Amino acid sequence: MKRHWLSLAIASCGLTFIFNPVTASAAPQVFEASGATPADIQTAVDAFRASLGTNNGIGGTFGSGRREINWDGVPDQFSAPNLLPANFFNSNSPRGAVFFTLGTGFQVSANSSNPTNTPVRFGNIHPVYPELL
Repeated sequence: MKRHWLSLAIASCGLTFIFNPVTASAAPQVFEASGATPADIQTAVDAFRASLGTNNGIGGTFGSGRREINWDGVPDQFSAPNLLPANFFNSNSPRGAVFFTLGTGFQVSANSSNPTNTPVRFGNIHPVYPELL
């Protein structure tokens, strides 16, 4: 059975903290949930989103709010076995994120109906991965 979980912690910090790390910040807020279905963790996900503010939807500079990355929205040509371009979520789907790795690349799991029949959940890397929970 697939298990869904969420464990996030955020610390409130204003621009003063970013530029002056000596300034004290508030204690972190912790959001945790687990369950057998995505619906089991939805309340915690929504609380986390609300704590960050309005979804601004696109990359750019905003005084408040958040941007979300939808991994399921990555097209097949940028999913396993192909590498995800480091700036995909800054250019193709603007969210203001650029990824970096000291390794050889970054992959997003293939969709179950992908044109190359690549195994899902990184089965292209190791055949046991799709079976792990």
